[in-house]
Amino acid sequence: MDGDSRPRRRAAGRADGARGGDGKAGWHDCRLDAASSPQTDDVGLIAAIIRREVAERDADPARVYAMGMSNGGMMAFRLASELGGSLAAFATVGASMARRSGCAAPSHPLSALIVAGTADPVVPYAGGPVSLFGGKGRGEVIAMADSASFWRRLDQLPDIPHSSAQLPHSNADDPTRATLTQWGRAGPPGGCCC
Repeated sequence: MDGDSRPRRRAAGRADGARGGDGKAGWHDCRLDAASSPQTDDVGLIAAIIRREVAERDADPARVYAMGMSNGGMMAFRLASELGGSLAAFATVGASMARRSGCAAPSHPLSALIVAGTADPVVPYAGGPVSLFGGKGRGEVIAMADSASFWRRLDQLPDIPHSSAQLPHSNADDPTRATLTQWGRAGPPGGCCC
């Protein structure tokens, strides 16, 4: 995701996590009970990248987004909590919030896109121990629904979704299904959420 699209005033920055206790690259996310997490100032690193992109590449500071997958998604939850005032929104894929969190409570409501699979073998949809290929020491997470509810409540959105629908399926032989559930206040015509 490295690149600079200056004519459209867009920039993309990407960072890699440091090596943790298990020798694998990762992020120092919020999981207090993850022995594999590196003990690095990843929030400081990402904040510095944001400052650099705004200063040197003319990125719009009001349109900064964080996203990550798996451990990177857990880091996106941390960035949303600790840098929420610097982000427009965040997205996670295959990630949930820590059961035992070492992060400060977020101070800003923030729009979130949370993508999760009910049969994820690494980050359990219903919460529990994170396990990469049967390994231990990666901490525990809360249920995906609880992660979504946390951010929904912080944003003072209603308990009832604005909409929920199973998405069209183009391959009848594929047993997977996707449901899009949206919370939000009534938005502009043709739009969903604020």
